[in-house]
Amino acid sequence: MDFDSSWDGYWNFKEPIDVLMKIHRDLGDKGFDFFIFDYAIIFYFKKFRHLDKNTIKSLFANTNIDRVFGIIDIVFEFLGIPAKGIIKQIGKVVGPAWGEYIKKRKINDKVIKDIQKFGENELLGYLPEYLARDINASMSKVKTPQRLVMFFDTYEALWGFEGKITSNHNYEMIDIWLRRFLTNLELKNGIVVVVAGREPPNWSNVNDYWEIPEEYIDLYAVDFLSSGDALTYLEKAGIEDGERREAIVSNIEEHGLVHPFLLGLCADAELAKIRRGIAFDSNDYPFEKRSQKILTQAIHRFLRYTDQDTSMAFKALSAFRTFDESLYHLLGEKLNFSHTATSFRTISGYSFVKEYTHSGEKGLATAGLCLPTVFCLFQSCINTTSA
Repeated sequence: MDFDSSWDGYWNFKEPIDVLMKIHRDLGDKGFDFFIFDYAIIFYFKKFRHLDKNTIKSLFANTNIDRVFGIIDIVFEFLGIPAKGIIKQIGKVVGPAWGEYIKKRKINDKVIKDIQKFGENELLGYLPEYLARDINASMSKVKTPQRLVMFFDTYEALWGFEGKITSNHNYEMIDIWLRRFLTNLELKNGIVVVVAGREPPNWSNVNDYWEIPEEYIDLYAVDFLSSGDALTYLEKAGIEDGERREAIVSNIEEHGLVHPFLLGLCADAELAKIRRGIAFDSNDYPFEKRSQKILTQAIHRFLRYTDQDTSMAFKALSAFRTFDESLYHLLGEKLNFSHTATSFRTISGYSFVKEYTHSGEKGLATAGLCLPTVFCLFQSCINTTSA
């Protein structure tokens, strides 16, 4: 089984709980148990976030929901009893699996005592460890997979929109929770972690206990697509005419390599032509193969074949880093361009528009999220292009 974190928008690094709970929800219905993590995070929610029982219950959703609700009841009803009593109460909720779990996790009353005595920041810091160790214990269960692959996308979002590491100190402070989670996973049990982003991780050069040695880091640069892959992409994007596909790739490839953003933009332009019934025109090519000019030309070409309302929409949306449907309709109303639900679906389907999630809220982000200079270029092109 593969686990994809689907955290390809913002990682809210001030709230690592968001990511930990995402992992919990995705693995909770795959046979994984998180008894100690559950107790710790529920205790945290009650003591430091002052959440009531029903609010905490709403944060959990997996097939072991009865167990989770049972642990929530324990936190609220037995808050003041000794740690050994807590372990006994959890055992009543969990049943026979609790004894095997205690043995694998080497649970004793000290673990519960620590959770109960930690301050807010200290307990928050331990949550990634508790989750990782529970995953380790679950990996040997019959009903769990032999291999777990965890994908974390858009790692640079930890650093905000620009994706830049400003100092080693800031680096350590921001992603310490992720390193603390990863260093506690037992890779020998069949766990593989893939982290993707524009910034290579600096994990082997940090000054804390959760340094990840270089021998555990295998870096791969994923840059340009091959010409063959680019042709396949165009075909899957819906460009059925082989001549069109060949023309696009041959005029944007350099040394057999194609930039993915540029390829997507060219596909968008060609699909816009096809939707409007415009025949293939070889005079659209060739592009002038210099990085800034070829992008400018591709953007101009895209805007040339989109309708006036779409061009107006992008002119408005390019002023924002992110947007959602309500903002799109508001701008359409104020700036007098067509803003139907259908046109919004078209806008959100372009290659340079992506989904994002931030603090539990979902929306869309323009290419400015990852390529701010490119989208500024997009904005300037809009100002000089007629529909």
